[in-house]
Amino acid sequence: MHMAMIQKILWDGAKERLRAACETLIDASQVISITKSPSADQRTEVEINGPDRLFMGDLLLTPFQWVTLMKNSQRPATSSKLRRIKRKVGEDPPFRPWEGSLIPYRFDSSLREGSRVAVVKAIRLWQENTCLKLKEHSHGQFSEGILFVENRHMCSSFVGKVGHVQNISISWPQCATVGLVAHQIGHALGLLHEQNRLDRQRHVAVSYRSLDLNFYDLVTRLRSDLLIDFALPYDLGSVMHVASMRSTKGGNVAGIVAVDPNYQWTIGQRKKPSFLDYKLVNLLYCADKCQTTLPCQHDGYEDVNDCRKCRCPFGLGGSFCERAEVQDGEELCGGELTAHRKDSFLKTPTDGSRRCSWLLRSGESNAMVHLQFVQLNMSCEERTCSTSFVEIKTGPRFDSTGYRFCCNRLPPRNHFTSVGPEMLVIFESGGHLHSEFALRYRSIQNQTIQTTTVATPITTEVEEMDGCPCSPWEPWGECTQECGGCGSQSRTRHCSDDRRHLCPSVQSRKCNFESCEGSKMIVNNGEFHLLFNGCCVGMQLQPDGLCKPSAAITSILGTLLNIGQ
Repeated sequence: MHMAMIQKILWDGAKERLRAACETLIDASQVISITKSPSADQRTEVEINGPDRLFMGDLLLTPFQWVTLMKNSQRPATSSKLRRIKRKVGEDPPFRPWEGSLIPYRFDSSLREGSRVAVVKAIRLWQENTCLKLKEHSHGQFSEGILFVENRHMCSSFVGKVGHVQNISISWPQCATVGLVAHQIGHALGLLHEQNRLDRQRHVAVSYRSLDLNFYDLVTRLRSDLLIDFALPYDLGSVMHVASMRSTKGGNVAGIVAVDPNYQWTIGQRKKPSFLDYKLVNLLYCADKCQTTLPCQHDGYEDVNDCRKCRCPFGLGGSFCERAEVQDGEELCGGELTAHRKDSFLKTPTDGSRRCSWLLRSGESNAMVHLQFVQLNMSCEERTCSTSFVEIKTGPRFDSTGYRFCCNRLPPRNHFTSVGPEMLVIFESGGHLHSEFALRYRSIQNQTIQTTTVATPITTEVEEMDGCPCSPWEPWGECTQECGGCGSQSRTRHCSDDRRHLCPSVQSRKCNFESCEGSKMIVNNGEFHLLFNGCCVGMQLQPDGLCKPSAAITSILGTLLNIGQ
């Protein structure tokens, strides 16, 4: 039986049990309204393929990769150093990079000319920004490489190198765009989806009750020894990140939203790979390319195609990424601006420039830059600002994608303060002549600027948004269950602002994590819970006797199907 059929049978057979299991997971505390479904040119590979055809929306998996994902969180995680050592000595990693930097490819005779054009453009993006060279092998026997084929219904790829010849499928015309093809090539190079990172909950909230069950694997969090991220920042603007997605259960509620609502129109772009997408591939394939170390600023790094210069984050330029990027032939567009205590204004360029960048610096010591939108009238994209937008990077890092805004919608939180003395503003017109914006900025004092970055604390179940115009939270209520991590408790607050749909007034979390002794189920307070090893479904028993939430939905599925036990 074909592996895809086996996977589907296993998945379908566990759906109802998995639905019950996931009901024990706390819902994300924030949702956002989506007024309409995306148009054809804004659909992602997941929406084109449908939710139940492929694992994680668009992945083709080998049997070994499938079983490994099913066992995702069954084994304790090791230190990052040990994981690197294991990979170096070849502990059969499920997702393997290609050997060397040269990857052959061929077009299948079924592939249409329009798809071939998109493939060539996507390959050019990866080649210009990494050390990889994808070379067409058009004649003779093709024994190893990527074969681009047409599929009437799907766009899909294997992850990493899986054999001799492996397919990337492109559905015509839905998938024949540069961004969607670049996404599939990213998979073939070894990249998984950004939202599957273990640290996703700091950046993206998931409302499981708003998602169709078939999408649950799409938001599974994977151990860091399965999803290699080299400790790079989470990037909501990655071409490998899922879009917000309208619920398939009906209604206008998104199941996947940015924790910081100002990032909502950044996630899900399929225009081109981000700076960190390229950097991740360079770390994976080109780490030893440059033997010299340059003093690159603003999180730039040595250019693997020319080690004498720095490769700079989008919007930055100069020999060492020390200044704002200036486009060729547009010397007056962008540059460095100094923020003072009095308000200054930054407006749309009047020379018809397509892209401009401004690096705002505070003119005072121990001070930050504060910015606010006064006007925004850009070309409108339905849910992701990827063509015409204004992007704000507040620091302290400048390599990850910033806040992006388009249309005529002002930011949900229209106050931006830099983390440090600098802020970057990027304007992309997308060729639209009537794109307009106006910003007000100034310098503000901060007596508590820290010289080190402090990690944001994470609670187990609550992915909280700050800065909401609400009253303080009431005390936590009583836990509904006594053990096993099955119970929940809630607290409330009053929100009376026009943004209250983005600010939760009720918050829930799990509680009482001690394991339940001698019982396989709990029936109490109108709730029914199954127990495994004294822990509620979705939890795992730890050596200290406490039940801990699983790192991913796949671990629940693996338990239900007895895979790898």
